[in-house]
Amino acid sequence: MKKAILITLSMIGLGVAVYQRPNALKVWHHGQTEVVRWPNAHAFNEGDIIYIPLENGMYWHATVIEPVSVDQHPIDDEPIYFPEP
Repeated sequence: MKKAILITLSMIGLGVAVYQRPNALKVWHHGQTEVVRWPNAHAFNEGDIIYIPLENGMYWHATVIEPVSVDQHPIDDEPIYFPEP
């Protein structure tokens, strides 16, 4: 009986996906996509414009494609990390 319950619970567990809150934004900037770690990424929608601070005091703007989780979303290059504003 215990074995049947354990097998049933393990089968149910296979279909459950773990939700991870987005911690980055996939953005469109100067003809290419970038993944930028952003503190409140879950609050952005597709098409929003963000201004990303650079070290020299300037900003560059980018268009949000979608909020993503860096841990769950495979990317080709390392993500660009910026300090929280």
